[in-house]
Amino acid sequence: MRVLGKSSLESCIEAASPSRSCIPRSPKAPRATPQHGPWCKEEGEEPPAASCSPIPLAPSSWGRNLLLHADAGLEAGRPRPPSWRRPARLRGAGQRSMAGAAAAGPGMVLAVLGGLILLLRGGGEAKAAVVAEPCQAPRQWEGRTVFYEHGTGRNTRAAVSYDGPNQRLRILEERKALIPCKKFFEYILLYKDAVMFQIEQVTKLCSKISLTEPWDPYDIPANSTYEDQYYLGGPGDEIMVQEWSDRKPARKLESWVGVYTVKDCYPVQETYTKNYSVTTSTRFFDLQLGIADPSVFTPPSTCQRAQLRKMRDEC
Repeated sequence: MRVLGKSSLESCIEAASPSRSCIPRSPKAPRATPQHGPWCKEEGEEPPAASCSPIPLAPSSWGRNLLLHADAGLEAGRPRPPSWRRPARLRGAGQRSMAGAAAAGPGMVLAVLGGLILLLRGGGEAKAAVVAEPCQAPRQWEGRTVFYEHGTGRNTRAAVSYDGPNQRLRILEERKALIPCKKFFEYILLYKDAVMFQIEQVTKLCSKISLTEPWDPYDIPANSTYEDQYYLGGPGDEIMVQEWSDRKPARKLESWVGVYTVKDCYPVQETYTKNYSVTTSTRFFDLQLGIADPSVFTPPSTCQRAQLRKMRDEC
């Protein structure tokens, strides 16, 4: 069966006369085959095979559009514009690559898909490598903290002065409310001297206690394990933080988890666990760089007569 070309269809249209009619086949009319288009016939005779043979059309939207355009043109008694032709399909670079791979066979398709997967995976690993570097936390700052003891359920609010280079820490408990028989203390921890001073805020009584634990700065150790990165807050009022821990592949649980801001590496929260249970957690806020008054690390004169036992915070 021969396809009716453009010149054949136009010759059929131009030859239309009272004794010769071009009858379009409606798309909804019964057809000899589903893909046949318009056809022409002489009155009382079959159409010539060369000029009015059926037009096979591809079962696509283009084929249906061609049929409708041809019907409309024939019914109006006018030929189609000479320059009308099926537009070429435009492809992107990715479409060309996949089309070529499909033409080459399923093996090439798998190779192309495998390359794309490796490219995406490589990009993700590169990104993870960038964000998985511990940041350098500020070495001197002042702010406020909430220290929570999970065993007792007690929250302790305090003003904190942190001096990393000199390994000094000063904690001043805040009096948020009048609690009967409750004492508030000031703590001065001097790790280079391995000593801690406990000062009762009202009476200035002082206790001098030896420090047995090593200095543990508020920072992210170099051998820490990257856990996650996320936003605190919500849209328009958020801050990005990273979560780190001392978890190792050979150990399932961690004993320390630290959350630090991405921008300036300020501490947000630190949590310590012992014997597979959470023991303490500290939240940080209102931080300011530097030490406004270095004398806060100097014990008061009452500590010259300090007692050697720790004072209780209750009557």
